[in-house]
Parts: sequence; C-alpha cells; structure tokens
Amino acid sequence: MANRKSSNNAFKLKFNKPVIPVLWDKPIEADLLKAAEVIFLQGGPVSELEKVLAQFDNAACRNKTVFLNIDLLGGLNSDEAALQYLTNAFPMIDGIITTRHQLTSAAHRLGLGAIVRVFLQDSRALDRGIHIVKNNKPDALELLPGVAAAHVASDFLSLDIPILAGGLIRSAKTVETIIDAGCSAVSTSKYDLWQLNAL
Repeated sequence: MANRKSSNNAFKLKFNKPVIPVLWDKPIEADLLKAAEVIFLQGGPVSELEKVLAQFDNAACRNKTVFLNIDLLGGLNSDEAALQYLTNAFPMIDGIITTRHQLTSAAHRLGLGAIVRVFLQDSRALDRGIHIVKNNKPDALELLPGVAAAHVASDFLSLDIPILAGGLIRSAKTVETIIDAGCSAVSTSKYDLWQLNAL
C-alpha cells in the first residue's frame, strides 16, 4: 500500500486524476479501480473494514492512496483514540475524511493525511471552510455537494491546497465543469465516471 504522508505537498501530487472512486462497505472488482490514484472509503461497520481493505492487496490496487471517512464508520467514535486504533490496526489507511476539522492535527501526528469536508449550505459555510483551512491545515478540502462546488471553488483557490468536490455528481459534463472551476478532483460512487481517469 502507499506510504502514509501528512504534508500538503505530498498529497497534492496524488490528486492529478480527475475522479476519486468512492466505495462503501462492499468489495468491488479491482479492474474498476485500476486507473485511480486515490480511493475514498465511505462508511460500513468497523468489523468489516479488514475485509474491505483486503481487496487493495493486489497488483492493480497496491499503490493506491486510501482515505477513510471516519465519521461514517460504524463502531468507532470520530476522535483521536479511534485514529490511534485505525493507525495500528489498518496500515493500509493513508488518511481520513471528516467534518471534524479538529482531528486534522491528531491525524498528522499519527502520520495520516486529513481531508476536511464542508457542506455548502450558505455563504457562512464558505467563510467557515476558509477559516478551517487556515487554522487546521488539512491536506485537502472537500466541498459538498459537488454541483455547488463548481460555483464557489474560486473562493478557495488562494488557500494553496487541493480543493475536491463530492456529492450529486452524475455526468462527465458535471465533472468537467467542476474541474474547470478549479477543483483538483471529484469524488463519486458512479462506476462509469471512474473511467474518466483512463482518458
């Protein structure tokens, strides 16, 4: 599996493919992930995590960077003790995804990357996202829903970290619009969009 990295520059290099596959708690055919560089794991019980991660122990997936959405992982709290457990038990995990920006520094201390998610409900959410990045220094910021990110990505470009977009991304045209707006990549569970990485 990829080595853990916690500096912004290291993870910037990993977001040079437009689509990040999002997986839930079911194994998936490795060939579908072949063109991806980064993979997001969303949810499922912690008891199934070993089985889900085992699918990456093959030639097609071994060098992928894997981020886990700790907020959606059943059976663990989203706190520093959970990060310590995940670090020790699952070395294949390179980083976390969370809305809890205060976990960023704890993740970095443990050698994990951290992607903070911000939901774009209103203009205050934009200001909050900028404040979070400046004060917590995550490795990337994910804006949700992705269709809204296309309209506000420019507000975040001065932060000098990768800006990602996720949620309600259903077509290649939407992916193109979001990338053109300044986002580094989009995250999606739609298999057909994963193939854009191979173009």
